[in-house]
Amino acid sequence: MYTKIQDRFYWKGMYSDVEFWCKSCVDCATKKTPKHRPKAPLNPLPAVSGPFDRVAVDVLGPFPPTYNSNKYMLIFSDYLTRWPEAIPVPNADATTTAKVFIEEVVCRHGAPRQLLSDNGKNFRSNLVKEICKLMNTKKTFTTAYHPETDGLVERFNGTLTAMLSMYVSGHQRDWDTFIPFVLFAYRTSLHESIQETPFFLIHGRDPVLPVEAAMCPPTITYTSSDDYKSEMVTRLQEAFTLAKDNLQAAQRKQKEQYDLKSDVINYAIGDKIWVFNPSTKPGLSTKLLHNWHGPYVIIDKLSDVNYKIQMCDSKKSEQTVHVNRIKQFVDPDDRPIIDGEDIVPNINPNENSDNKMVKILDTMRSRNESKRLEKHYFVQYENGETQWVKEDAIKDFAIINDFHISNENND
Repeated sequence: MYTKIQDRFYWKGMYSDVEFWCKSCVDCATKKTPKHRPKAPLNPLPAVSGPFDRVAVDVLGPFPPTYNSNKYMLIFSDYLTRWPEAIPVPNADATTTAKVFIEEVVCRHGAPRQLLSDNGKNFRSNLVKEICKLMNTKKTFTTAYHPETDGLVERFNGTLTAMLSMYVSGHQRDWDTFIPFVLFAYRTSLHESIQETPFFLIHGRDPVLPVEAAMCPPTITYTSSDDYKSEMVTRLQEAFTLAKDNLQAAQRKQKEQYDLKSDVINYAIGDKIWVFNPSTKPGLSTKLLHNWHGPYVIIDKLSDVNYKIQMCDSKKSEQTVHVNRIKQFVDPDDRPIIDGEDIVPNINPNENSDNKMVKILDTMRSRNESKRLEKHYFVQYENGETQWVKEDAIKDFAIINDFHISNENND
């Protein structure tokens, strides 16, 4: 766009004006995502104090209805031991979510201190909130369109579906029958981040696999429950300490690698912004939709990466967004060009023909009527006026030499 304007017009500060005009275009801003928009540095979740201190929950599905009428899976994952629970359910409404949480998590592992989920309606229901309140469980949520906050359960979802895909039939109506088996395989596998198996961190021992029970005699015997308890306490204390240290080391390594391609992004309270909010509409192509919405205004900075915002024309629609979904709003009302009074054609060689050219201020190339590039100079006359002229209109070649020598010295 700048090249087209440059071929026809000139004014002081033309490049910055054209750049601002393009950045403030509402249609472009709501459609285009900057190609090299930096990501904020990684901000890992705080360390946990013990098993099932923080539990992540998510809904996986829908899947083809099984013979048991199940369509979804409720996934729970512990942040320290990586122990997962996957419960097939016919629906994932608030009542089902609350019931499964109590029966399959609380009754098996105790009440967690923190329950982390996305912003699904079932997790934001009053029922789930009241249950968490009764148990003094802090209910926390990921920021919208930022699944990295709950990366543990998101990664497990991918692993679980990949494992199930190896065993389901072609009609895919038996996927729920294989869940116990793939969970056992996952729980008894070594995890790189904790350098241990979830099974060992929960039970204090390695599992006896079916082949071992059939072919190998017991290698350890206990004379009393006190001996067993004493050894288990020692094992678990050591295992938890090592798991925490390994998790922290893995987090530091991940942050170091991630931050190599990140940059600190700061916005001030009161700044106007666009927010990335992808959506789908029936009958419309997602590729033609505009996914940046706003303008919003920042009303609070919650952390280094999270901001509280609201629509500029409404004070009721507050929401929390991650900084990676934000880009600066450039107000079209601040455009420096109001009308065309100050824009003049590039070339007008016959004006100031009686005045002497004393200095060259700038140079450029522009296409002539034959579409060929010609060199033009921005000259200053004795009376102080300035004008773009063709190269052959300059009779005093000394000012051309002076201009180029001056540019070389500045370079």
